[in-house]
Amino acid sequence: MIYNGNPTPKAIPLREYKHLPNLSGKTILELGNKGNAYGLYRDDYLKAGAKSYHCTDLNGLDGAILVDLRSETAAERIKEATGIESFDIVTNFGMSEHIPVQRTFYKCVHNLSHVGSIMVHWTPRARMFHEHGMHGSIFHAEDNFFDKLTIANNYRALSPPYPDGDNGRIITCVLQKQEDTEFVWHDYFRQLFWYNELWEKSPDAELFKKLIQSQDWFTPIP
Repeated sequence: MIYNGNPTPKAIPLREYKHLPNLSGKTILELGNKGNAYGLYRDDYLKAGAKSYHCTDLNGLDGAILVDLRSETAAERIKEATGIESFDIVTNFGMSEHIPVQRTFYKCVHNLSHVGSIMVHWTPRARMFHEHGMHGSIFHAEDNFFDKLTIANNYRALSPPYPDGDNGRIITCVLQKQEDTEFVWHDYFRQLFWYNELWEKSPDAELFKKLIQSQDWFTPIP
């Protein structure tokens, strides 16, 4: 079966894969080292003809770029590591909820996109998927967050935000950058996320503490 001109994937679940545009000749940045029992997402992208694939993760596995997405300069570090100034497609398949500072995450996505780039977001909805906290899920987005983000940065919503996957517990959207402008984040955006306290009891919390060697998790770093 063909999805937007892409062949059937082996590892990427169809609930995520269906949101991707045609991958042929595209440069891909995946936020999070994504994979499962069927393989790495990377292999599906390359099989579909992607020009290049890079991913980031604090685990540093499978060639992932080791970068802390709480950093104000995360995008610059990724550019330096890859030699790529911006990417055709940036994906957030369940990564943003694991980042203690939401602003720096979405700033990184913005700064690694050029005019015409496609940004795919797939993340838990507020007050839903509570048990995902045991897998390190910290912040779940309110249904109107991506609408506000789109307006603030004049993105084009190729697929407006809507409940998707896991019985509607996920919110997903596909956005396109239209202008080469500075990233805009309003202070009130912080109110558009629900804090999942269960994550504090997760193994990921202990791992995160060891990786960043600090308990001041919710403060941006240089």
